[in-house]
Amino acid sequence: MRHFSCDLCGKGITAATGPRMVLKLESYPAPDEVDAADDFAETDVVEEVAQLLREAEDAGEDVPTTTRKSAFDLCVPCHRKFLSNPLGRSRVAAPRFSGN
Repeated sequence: MRHFSCDLCGKGITAATGPRMVLKLESYPAPDEVDAADDFAETDVVEEVAQLLREAEDAGEDVPTTTRKSAFDLCVPCHRKFLSNPLGRSRVAAPRFSGN
């Protein structure tokens, strides 16, 4: 039996503690220009990036190698915490107004 632990809090993840949530992240260079008229639902961004990389290789340019894929095991509480603030930004307190 394999042992899993949460990559955020370090607690062990077993069937008794709840399901193991898998978070997969992928980052890659985006195209430089985006036409506002493009319908993103019909645009294959991965194919666009691949085409740009092929053109850069053909032109002898340095191709960025910043494509990265990662996977993390999270317990249910840490998964909820991640979903509520995925970029980990500090939250600004809401201003308090007087009742007058």
